[in-house]
Amino acid sequence: MAKPHYIPKIAVDVEIALNDGSIHRGQVYIAANQRVLDMLNEANGFFPFREQKSGEVTLLSKTIIAAVTPLDQRG
Repeated sequence: MAKPHYIPKIAVDVEIALNDGSIHRGQVYIAANQRVLDMLNEANGFFPFREQKSGEVTLLSKTIIAAVTPLDQRG
């Protein structure tokens, strides 16, 4: 039986501006060999986001995102 293919993920600190004007700081999770922009350009329409203040993880729809700014050099 073949082993499942696993790509390690890393957390990247970001600031996300939503279409409603709200700003959120937290983390997104990307493959160790990609940038935040690469993750945003993938075909799936949602991505997990961990809110900095509450620690809550939600799935954000890419359609409600106005801008994403990586806050560290991994993004």
